[in-house]
Amino acid sequence: MSAPSRLKRESSLGEEVAQRPEGPPSDAPSRPKRESSLGEEVAQRPEGPPSAAPSRLKRESSPGEEAAAPHAGLRVARDGKVTELTLDRPRQRNSLSASLVAGLAQALADCASDGTRLVVLRGAPEAFCSGFDLGGLASETDDTLLARFVRVEQLLQQLVVAPFTTVAYAEGPAMGAGADLFAACDYRYAADGTRFAFPGAGFGLVLGSRRLALQVGGDTAQRWITSGERLDVDEAASAGLVTARLALDAWPDCLARHRRQASRLDDDTHARIARATRLGAEPAALDSDLAALVASAARPGLKARIEAYVQAGRQTAGPRG
Repeated sequence: MSAPSRLKRESSLGEEVAQRPEGPPSDAPSRPKRESSLGEEVAQRPEGPPSAAPSRLKRESSPGEEAAAPHAGLRVARDGKVTELTLDRPRQRNSLSASLVAGLAQALADCASDGTRLVVLRGAPEAFCSGFDLGGLASETDDTLLARFVRVEQLLQQLVVAPFTTVAYAEGPAMGAGADLFAACDYRYAADGTRFAFPGAGFGLVLGSRRLALQVGGDTAQRWITSGERLDVDEAASAGLVTARLALDAWPDCLARHRRQASRLDDDTHARIARATRLGAEPAALDSDLAALVASAARPGLKARIEAYVQAGRQTAGPRG
């Protein structure tokens, strides 16, 4: 078979990358077309329905061993009281499929009860997380999309109220829900070349907006959200979204410092300090965040708005020169 031609992805949604053409939606191709939403245009392999109940992740107690994770696209590794969660969907640029969101939620729930003091969140090489995966948009409905967005918000709230310290390290795009995932962590490091964007308002979604405003200020958050502009590390760091710019070769020392810090206090004190020092973690605030998301996503026509947003991005991108 001859090599397929390469098609341009929407530049307004993130990086420009190659994709393979696909057949009709009913053909169930092995590499479905990438779709765009909160982040970049992304792809996914066929997976189970979003409503499927997540199975529990098998955790390994041996230092440095990687745990088996039945949820597609997630690697879980525990070393002592440190658990590393790696989004591992490189061909989809680590976009948040329903299965990956369920896997992350279960992993965080496990960490809350197994003595974990430090959770490290990373993405497979070349991306942190390109956003909400809409590879199966054709088969979605307003209701299934609403349910998936609610699960993303619930995942973000797990990070906000976690009894352990959370550290994110981004090496590549963190877009849409991926940027919200990054922002929800206590310490947020980014390598040179990492970019951020919060484009969900382009199809009427309110997700993580109040939390972002607490981090970077209301004026800056409003500008980033309403424009959907892409941000480099310097701008993100100066505003407070990024804790510090960090080269890959400096990451091991940074992680070692956080490991020492996380082991200094007893479990109960560490959990209380983690929760007490986070802005916006009050139950009423979290309920308000969820209500704002539901009100925005429950408006009739969510799927149509997303489809229009994706199409507008394709027209803006134009053909590859």
